[in-house]
Amino acid sequence: MTTKIFLAYHNEDISQFNHPDIIPIKLDQTEYFESEIFRMLTPDMIPDADYIGLITPSIFRKVPSLTIETLFTQKPDPFAKLSLWLPDALCDSIAVKYHGQMYIVIYLWLLEQLNIPMTIVNKYTAFYCNMWITKRPIFLEYLSLAKQAIKCLDSPPPHIQYALKTDPLYTGRLIGTGILEKRFGKPYYPWQPFIMERLICAFAYLKETNGQSSLEG
Repeated sequence: MTTKIFLAYHNEDISQFNHPDIIPIKLDQTEYFESEIFRMLTPDMIPDADYIGLITPSIFRKVPSLTIETLFTQKPDPFAKLSLWLPDALCDSIAVKYHGQMYIVIYLWLLEQLNIPMTIVNKYTAFYCNMWITKRPIFLEYLSLAKQAIKCLDSPPPHIQYALKTDPLYTGRLIGTGILEKRFGKPYYPWQPFIMERLICAFAYLKETNGQSSLEG
């Protein structure tokens, strides 16, 4: 069993991740945050390994039980979710609680564009979208789906364009620092990372429940 893991990072110190099977990818600074990696990666960049994973520099802080060595002992079937987030709570209900009703407006629209059945909403729990390992064909499938999602979010109809300009109510560490205004022209986070982080959870649910491609609808 061979595993290769992409390390998505911005300006963090990644010296502790010096490992022949970890591939650092320095991200462009965009409104997609860590999900920008799915725009940057192309299928020919995915190594010929049994399993492909994705992590960020915060992984060992969020999951202290993990080490470099144990990362490579994960056995995805079909996913190894390295860090669950509120594992007993339904993903979309939590999103509405934290981000408000505009979340569901954007998310349902995106599911429709991707031919994903809307009936899956609130049937799955959340895991950290940038900390998972899966079989190479499934990673490639999600890479294709994520690229389609980004294309949709980059060229939305007027009502979704309006929704994407609203405040997702996230109180992250960049609030009040001036960084968000400098990067995105507004004092709050963009919606894109919060939508993309739920998309991988929906995709994983579809793969786990019936093995059906998320693109089949």
